[in-house]
Amino acid sequence: FGSGFLNTAATDDYGRSFSATGGYDENTYVGIFYFLWNSSAYGVHDVSEYEKRGEVESVLTGDTVPRAPNFTYWGKPLYDYYSSTDTWVIRKHLELFMNAGLDFIAFDCTNSQFYSDAAYAFLDVALEYQQMGYDVPKIMFMTNTEPVPRTTQIYNALYQDDYYESLWFKGTGDKPWIISEANNSSQLDSEIRDRFYFKKAQWPNEGRNENNFPWMSWTYPQETFRDGQVGNI
Repeated sequence: FGSGFLNTAATDDYGRSFSATGGYDENTYVGIFYFLWNSSAYGVHDVSEYEKRGEVESVLTGDTVPRAPNFTYWGKPLYDYYSSTDTWVIRKHLELFMNAGLDFIAFDCTNSQFYSDAAYAFLDVALEYQQMGYDVPKIMFMTNTEPVPRTTQIYNALYQDDYYESLWFKGTGDKPWIISEANNSSQLDSEIRDRFYFKKAQWPNEGRNENNFPWMSWTYPQETFRDGQVGNI
């Protein structure tokens, strides 16, 4: 369970219980994917409410959800429906992550943008906490759609200078990690290629490569992957 210590038990709304207990393991990193796209710009759409009315298909078809398929909540969040730029919520999330002992956070930027306003808001709060002496989780990005322009965009905005350098997840190496296939393209600037430690995303419907970075699994228990640099992830 990574560098943090977990002793947690919970029951969800469907009566399913789980528990997680573990100690310190210096050879394993634990992180989570974090989404920056939460917004009420097109209204709040909660899948659990559609489920109660027997209208779950509407989330995809657009019968009652404008601009569907659209980003939706699976249920009402602990801190209510929120925007990812809300620094009050960001602070609460970071407090939970630090208490859980997370090693890193992977921003999911697999769509056609990296949600710069939310990214800056999160990074600024994380940097503030770090400068106060807190051990905040390190941060990395995951790309997919148009990886070359997306990786270039993220680099130009955030990695070109050293302002957030102390926040980047680097494993046991000296380069920030990024999940991106851009390094396989001759169109990527060599300066950007040299800046990052690249990982290829492991999709569950593709042939398994132990050195790739998994983002989900269709098996239980979840498969274990290893990285040549840091070991288990």
